[in-house]
Amino acid sequence: MEKKKINLFEILKWALATIITLLFGVFGMVYHDTGSYNEVLLIIILVILVGALIFSTVLSLVGKKRYLSGLERQENLQNKLLEQRERASEIAKEKIFLLRKLIRLIDLCSVAVLISVCAIAFCFFALTGKEAAGAALPFIFGAYVGLYFIRPRRIRINENKSEDYLAESEYPLIYAVAHRAARAIGCDGRIKLFVDHDFNAGILTISDGYSIRLGSYLLDNTSEEELYNILLHEFSHVERKNDEINDLIVYANLVQEDETVELGILPYIYLHARFAFEFLSYQYVCSLMNEDAADSAMLRHGNPEVAASMLIKLKFSELYQWERGTYDEETLFESESLSEDCIHKPLRFFKERMELRAEEWIKMIDSEILSRNSTHSTAKMRIEGLGVKELKLVERNDTPEYLAEVEKAVLHIEKLLYKTLLPEYETVRKMNYVEPKKIVDEWEQAGKPITRENYQNIVVALFTLNKIEEFVNLCCQVIENIPEPANYFAHHMYGIYLLRTYDERGIDHLYKSIELNHNNWAEAMQTIGEYACIVGKQDELDKYRKRALELTKKEINVYDKMNSLSGKDKLVEEKLPEGMLSDFLAYVSSVDAERIDKIYMVRKVIDDENFVTCVIVQPRKKVSPESFGEVMDKIFQYLDKSSDWQFSLFDIRFLAGVNPGRINNSLVYNATKK
Repeated sequence: MEKKKINLFEILKWALATIITLLFGVFGMVYHDTGSYNEVLLIIILVILVGALIFSTVLSLVGKKRYLSGLERQENLQNKLLEQRERASEIAKEKIFLLRKLIRLIDLCSVAVLISVCAIAFCFFALTGKEAAGAALPFIFGAYVGLYFIRPRRIRINENKSEDYLAESEYPLIYAVAHRAARAIGCDGRIKLFVDHDFNAGILTISDGYSIRLGSYLLDNTSEEELYNILLHEFSHVERKNDEINDLIVYANLVQEDETVELGILPYIYLHARFAFEFLSYQYVCSLMNEDAADSAMLRHGNPEVAASMLIKLKFSELYQWERGTYDEETLFESESLSEDCIHKPLRFFKERMELRAEEWIKMIDSEILSRNSTHSTAKMRIEGLGVKELKLVERNDTPEYLAEVEKAVLHIEKLLYKTLLPEYETVRKMNYVEPKKIVDEWEQAGKPITRENYQNIVVALFTLNKIEEFVNLCCQVIENIPEPANYFAHHMYGIYLLRTYDERGIDHLYKSIELNHNNWAEAMQTIGEYACIVGKQDELDKYRKRALELTKKEINVYDKMNSLSGKDKLVEEKLPEGMLSDFLAYVSSVDAERIDKIYMVRKVIDDENFVTCVIVQPRKKVSPESFGEVMDKIFQYLDKSSDWQFSLFDIRFLAGVNPGRINNSLVYNATKK
């Protein structure tokens, strides 16, 4: 649904809420004017209903917190979901029934809220009469919250003139492919088609037809027949017999992107959380079954060899993304002005890489292992399911007319993307080119010094600028010359680089980085898991899964708590090892530049075995956010790499209910008394 339509719908809800409130307010005033109202009874009803609404809202908030905490504590949750995949068809029915039940519960709750608000409004005005007419706003908001159940359950096609869509009259050949696939699957209705800038495809059911999304990479790199097979797969997901599932998808999107006033969803927040998790678990448990069923449509109505060729290209796009950042490549942000070929240039990069790596990529398809969180079978499994034995690309022999339409469609999205990116280009370029280049230039002008405080920013800057050879050399120098644990980030970045070049030495570097510092453990473990699946290393995958479970537990029980601070935490006096505090204060004095007012240091006790030293910084008045952010980054880099001591850094302005000054000897740096 387009955003402007959602906004219009919300306006209509506000209007309806106002009418309902005024209606019951008038009824109350009329009853008040009769003089026969029972004041005691009205007050009792008023107190009970208001109390019930407050209580139910608090209960919903507490319920959500406990529900999510319970999910986090379930150590074998993923294993349970994996077991459920084995009986996906049975589980699908159970999940759909539960999701429909949750929707009905949300509807019942909102009806109950609406009735309660109407009764409260009636009682209030029956007690106060016309004198309190100006107090209607809270009741209007309450009625709006109660109208939550009145929401779109299906996306309606718009007869808009949105430039996002391709006009069928201008793209008859591409539309003909879509209509042919729809007829083969038995999907009747109008079709609207738009192009996006990626390698994906998708179809969304709308009121009397379908909205098709095609990625520019996909459209540009697949043949007409390959596109037909893609659309066979996608249409099979949304055929009319799946209306119930499609409605659930629409409702899930509405819940996830709810534009209702934030306070207004609190009465339903627990049911929201339940619905969101159950819908995600439904998608996970049934994803392989649904995808395999959709692939069978290509076997029934398409050409297996062409479909296999298309699947190979889809896998190529994944391997291309995996390998990016392992070789020097022109950065898209070097030019001071946004390039008008903002899609054609990336398309060229992909084609060049595909020509260079196609032979090796096809070999790699044969080795891939299915990951636990995968929503699709591996490319090899899908191709074997089509009955195709040989992995090869089918030669593309499209007509010049079709190729011209494809090029026209790519140009269309390119112009739209250019118009979208242009206002933001200067800001994006500054972040992705200007600032990294400044860091590298200043470093080179200074003679390329490497210290534990400065190397991380330089490593990131070189990587961002696609100067991969220099990036690799610097990582190796840091690992060799900077002592542990300060060199952990170099191990981390170098390990990722190695694995993305299929060099298994990267695994040791990533495990080493986790051993030295937990900050980037999630990215490190994800990279190891992806690598093991891509190259087919089952033994390494088993080791990774065991280690990932251990680290996930520690993240929940320890790491998360190290990175937060509240008035409820157990804070005690900190006593650092000899010399550590004086070294830290000397460093702070060298980088302060009149930006810091005070620094407090306290120990947060997590449990009997774990604690963290909290460094709490108070900025000087009138210091700019950019300047203070710079000095905070320098302090972070120092603390992160100075030793294996556990530190967490906080800006005191964002700590609610925390008063570090009450802890003995917590004030370690006071700029006004230096």
